[in-house]
Amino acid sequence: MSPVVAPVTRIAPAEFSARLLDATRADRRRDPRQYVQHSILLRPFVDSAMDAREFEARLRDYQARSSDLAETAREVLALWRVCSR
Repeated sequence: MSPVVAPVTRIAPAEFSARLLDATRADRRRDPRQYVQHSILLRPFVDSAMDAREFEARLRDYQARSSDLAETAREVLALWRVCSR
């Protein structure tokens, strides 16, 4: 019997952003400020048609800034890399 291999499905940055926002909103253990940071960071991507390279580049740009969003951008980029591979 041969193993069944599931097809690899790539998730688009817009879909990833929307799903992560939904998950963050639903997580009652999180501080509401975390949802606000995720929302500020990810909302622009939800309705965009950008490709994965541009998405990663924008997240790296946020990381380079000394703002409250830098840590959130690091977390999102790490999750993106796990989910998109």
